[in-house]
Amino acid sequence: MDLPDTLQKRLDEYNKNFEALNNALGDSNTLDDSATAELQVEHTKSVLTAALPVAVDTMVGLAAYAQSENVKRLAAQYLIDRALGKEGDLAKEDDAVKLLKRLIVSGAATEEERR
Repeated sequence: MDLPDTLQKRLDEYNKNFEALNNALGDSNTLDDSATAELQVEHTKSVLTAALPVAVDTMVGLAAYAQSENVKRLAAQYLIDRALGKEGDLAKEDDAVKLLKRLIVSGAATEEERR
């Protein structure tokens, strides 16, 4: 997938600056390999975070307008899984789900009392 021009320019600029820094430091590089790798990881996260709206928009577009019904289904399922969690994750009850169940049971009991 091609990155949008603005993101590609930012990535190219980062790579250019990073290369210039490495060249300036030369063999007496004060950044050890782990620090260099950490900087690259942080920048990669930043670029991917910036690209996230484009990725989501692409998946929503596929779910809505893909020619293949299978692609539509897979894109929709991916969005649902990422937004709500996979089926196994949904089975785990958090406090909000427990509260919702109590409200439903309480509402059903109140409805029976009214009859």
